[in-house]
Amino acid sequence: MRYQVLVAATLDANRQNVLRQLPDSRHRIAGAIFDLQQSEGTLAAFDAIGDELKYCINGT
Repeated sequence: MRYQVLVAATLDANRQNVLRQLPDSRHRIAGAIFDLQQSEGTLAAFDAIGDELKYCINGT
């Protein structure tokens, strides 16, 4: 889901349209991804979601 949200943000998708397609429980993280992509750029946002994935997989 994070990857899909980031791709949508990178393609300048409408934030509210994207959020409407997600469960309410995911709105906060999706909004954070949109904000990060806008403020830090796509590469930084991809790095951040990659780091989160590593953390989930490794548990560290």
